[in-house]
Amino acid sequence: MMLDNQWRPLRARKAGKQEKFDSLVEGVPPWLRQVLIDWLNDHFLLEDTFGAPDRDVLHHVELSLRVGLSWFVGEHNALASLWEKCEKDEDLFLSVLDLALRDLGGNEENNTAIDRLNYLLAAGGSAWMVALDRRSLVKRVQPEVVQAARRVIQSGSPAAPYLAEAWRHTYGRNPNPSSGYREAVRAVEAAVCPVIIPKNRKPTLGRAIAALHEAPPGNFATVFEDNAPDIKPLDAVLGLMRLVWTNQLDRHGTADEDAPLHVSQQQAEAALYAAVTLVQWFQCGVVRRAKE
Repeated sequence: MMLDNQWRPLRARKAGKQEKFDSLVEGVPPWLRQVLIDWLNDHFLLEDTFGAPDRDVLHHVELSLRVGLSWFVGEHNALASLWEKCEKDEDLFLSVLDLALRDLGGNEENNTAIDRLNYLLAAGGSAWMVALDRRSLVKRVQPEVVQAARRVIQSGSPAAPYLAEAWRHTYGRNPNPSSGYREAVRAVEAAVCPVIIPKNRKPTLGRAIAALHEAPPGNFATVFEDNAPDIKPLDAVLGLMRLVWTNQLDRHGTADEDAPLHVSQQQAEAALYAAVTLVQWFQCGVVRRAKE
C-alpha cells in the first residue's frame, strides 16, 4: 500500500479535527506499537529458521542499551520481557529501533526493509524518520529539505558523509548542535574548497571565503544574472558562506564573556540548511571557476 499524504479519516475531516490528527507523535503510540514490533521481529530480533528469537541479538540489545531481560525460560521469555519493558518505556522502544538501524543500515540488502520502516513511521504520524544514511532515527523535517539533502548524500561526493553526519547530530535522538554545525561546515568545505582554492594544502572555509573575496573580477561566475543594482550574485554566495562560518560560535575560544559557549539547536538547523544549499550550488556548477 502507498501512503496518501492527502487523505484523512472521516473523524479527522470534521471541523477543527485535522490539525490534531496531523500533529506528529513523539513516542510510540498504540497504533504504531504492534507494526513496529513485527518489523523488529522480522528484520532484527528473530532467527531466520522457525522464527526463534536470536539469543546473540538479544544479548546485543541488553549490552548496547544497558537493559536487563528475563531469561528464566530462555530466549522467548527474554523477548517477551523486552516488549514488556518497551510498552512501559517508549524511549527504550525507540532506542531498539535506533540500534536496529545502526546494525542494518549501510547494507543494500536491507534497504527494502528500512524503507518499509520509514513508511510505517510516516503513516503512523511519528515525529521520527529514518536518517538519510539509513543508520539511525532522526527528527522528521520538511520533505523538501529532506529531498534536497538526500540528493547530496546519495551523490557520493566528498561532502556527502559530512552532511550525513551533520544531519544525524542535528536531528538525531540525542541532538548535538555543536557537532551538527561543525559537520555542516565540513560539508561546505568539501564542496567549496576544490572549486575556490583547489591547490591549497590546508583548505578551510575561512581561506575559501578570503580567496573568493580577494579574487579579481571574472575569476568566478554563477548562473544567476547580474540584474539587481544593489547586489552581486557572487556577493550573495559569499555572504551565505560568511554567515555559516562566522556563526560557528564555539569554534574558537573568546575573551567575550557574553559570547555563548555552544551553538543553539536553531543555529545548527539553519547552518545545515545553508550547507545543503551551498553544497548543491558548488557541486552542480551554479558557482564555478570562470578561468584559471
